[in-house]
Amino acid sequence: MAIHTIDNKLFRLERDIIEVTPISKPDDDWEFTDKSGHLHRWQNGKLPSLKQIVDSPATEEYPASFHFECKRCGEIVNPGYKSTEYREYEAGLTHFYIDDIEVTKEDFETEYQTALSKESS
Repeated sequence: MAIHTIDNKLFRLERDIIEVTPISKPDDDWEFTDKSGHLHRWQNGKLPSLKQIVDSPATEEYPASFHFECKRCGEIVNPGYKSTEYREYEAGLTHFYIDDIEVTKEDFETEYQTALSKESS
């Protein structure tokens, strides 16, 4: 939150915070060697040695189901995942207020610049 008082007006910005914590994430320590000797592991959040096979596509009621297979030999591989260790957040919408009344970004910027001009005169 940012608050400025200029020319007897209170200018305030607030930003929504959205939790985006995933249920699980790739386990960077996971490695698996299939029966044909092919090594599989996560690399930068991707599985370059595996291909994702869709077993049933997503519908309005259910998410897609899928599995992974080795690109070279076709063996089914279950990649390693781990629980997240902390909550993750992203910035959401910004709200603009003048004297505790929500206004548009354009109105906020116009009023703010006008108030700054008056103050510096």
